[in-house]
Amino acid sequence: MYDNTVFVSYANAVFTEIRNTPLESLNTPSFRSGLLEALEAAESSTDDSGSHSHELRPIVESYNVHFLPLDPVSLRSTQASVYTFDGFPGLYLVRDFFTKEQCDALLLETLVDYINPPNNSNLYQNDPNVATPFWPSPVFSKLRWATIGHMYDWGTRTYKGYTKFPGLLVDVTRDLLSHFNEDYIPDVCAAIINFYSKAYFLRLHKDDAEETDDSVLNISLGAPAIFMLGGTDHSTIPVSFVVESGSVVLMADKSRFCLHGIVKLLSYNKPGYQPSGGLPINLHDPLYGRPQLLKLIPQCGAHVFSNIVRDTAAITRIREISNDLRVSISIRRAKR
Repeated sequence: MYDNTVFVSYANAVFTEIRNTPLESLNTPSFRSGLLEALEAAESSTDDSGSHSHELRPIVESYNVHFLPLDPVSLRSTQASVYTFDGFPGLYLVRDFFTKEQCDALLLETLVDYINPPNNSNLYQNDPNVATPFWPSPVFSKLRWATIGHMYDWGTRTYKGYTKFPGLLVDVTRDLLSHFNEDYIPDVCAAIINFYSKAYFLRLHKDDAEETDDSVLNISLGAPAIFMLGGTDHSTIPVSFVVESGSVVLMADKSRFCLHGIVKLLSYNKPGYQPSGGLPINLHDPLYGRPQLLKLIPQCGAHVFSNIVRDTAAITRIREISNDLRVSISIRRAKR
């Protein structure tokens, strides 16, 4: 799933260039100039004969990190916007699937229930006697991942052991997939929960340890971040776009086994930054991986969260840390 070996390639060149570029410089001529140089350097390091600069230049000239503008329809309703991206079939971005209150509730459930033993995590794996609960406590800052349902073993890249999959995630997943004509079978599912900060990110990797090719659903909570998805190998120039709290990325069909990762969070680049008010793109311009509004769907139903008790004091603490912390809940069918 995760390759610690960082080698020169088109995909990694784009990843590194975006990560090293200040937020205010993204989607500018200087950014594209640096991106072209990085791609040409990646090309020269391969064994491939001949230059492809003439092919790279038009791609770079139309390359953007997609800061999608707010959709006026969804702002006036209880609907979520579903976007696709040209050239990346099976990739869907569902914006604002969760309300602010639902994001708070789901993040609280995650920190209170999902990350502690018997569910596995980097903390529990390194020290089975570690004190719990992890949040709120000093050890929480060292939490990088946790697994629930069929538990993923990062060392062997296999699923070992099982804990009960949370009913809330069952209902959330079933609700979303119903709009994509997909079924959901909770007893064979797993979720990997990743925690991102300024210092921690996730390089391009594949979710390919599962026994099925069913869709992967990635829920974003907390700070906005730049998500990237490429091809099945590192020769494809990836598409990149902002994912905000309450959004869901769905990787299905041909995008199911593509390289993907989180380049960086946005909160620490520009205090108070809101993606919708920063560098929105013009959807009418020539764009690599052009976003297309596919349809509007209802936001997650209120009934899904009807049994969740709202702890006002805990929600306040959650909001204090969520501006500089991104939590992703990646749900997939692990077993047949």
